Amino acid sequence: MSVGPETMKWLDWVSTTSIPLYRVDANDKPTGVASGWLVNISQRKLLLSVSHASGVGQWVAEMRFDPAQDTTLLHYFGKQWTVQHLDQSASMQEALDFSFTEASGDFFSLMQERGTGGKIVSERRRHAFDTTLEDLPTKEGVYAFTGRVRPEQLDELTFWSEPTVYPGLRYERTNGNYHIFSLPVPHPGHDAFQGCSGAPIVDCSGKVVALVCSGDIGSNTITGIAVQHLSRAIHAHLFTRA
Repeated sequence: MSVGPETMKWLDWVSTTSIPLYRVDANDKPTGVASGWLVNISQRKLLLSVSHASGVGQWVAEMRFDPAQDTTLLHYFGKQWTVQHLDQSASMQEALDFSFTEASGDFFSLMQERGTGGKIVSERRRHAFDTTLEDLPTKEGVYAFTGRVRPEQLDELTFWSEPTVYPGLRYERTNGNYHIFSLPVPHPGHDAFQGCSGAPIVDCSGKVVALVCSGDIGSNTITGIAVQHLSRAIHAHLFTRA
């Protein structure tokens, strides 16, 4: 199946929408992978992810590879919050699989292509969303997400994960705080998505509608937290604090 230039341009942009996150041990060795994404809200820059990853251990964000030091530079964030959504009608709290942390205004992450000998062939900043987190998915829309998957410790000093983009998702339904999307092909197994949790689900116009949190092989679907609930949680837990 041929892919037109506009679709190729969109998929190229999708590849910039998530930031690789790594759980590290006391010796700064990676022990887990996930994804996060940047959003600018009320003149503050936030890194969003999922609490089932970032809620355990020390997590860092990939900034860029430095050829001079032959190493990947990482950014260590402080405390992350696991967020609760208050259901006023039932007077109960329903936990969202969601966390966020505030980043400095000058924080950025680069997506780089390296050639022979680790030389940087090309680089560009990963996307930071300017959004009020209010967009809803539609049946007509086509959606995608990206992340780094299949993590592997190649040797004592080299940790590798594979960049990938998953396009062709279709919105099926909403279940509580979560949107359900069907995959265009049979679910490849959870290992194929390991590292994508926390990535934004985006449409062809650049809108983000959900945050990847799980998948289901039996129903051939991906589940994402609806962004409007992220907005309510962020404002309740950050912007209303003294």
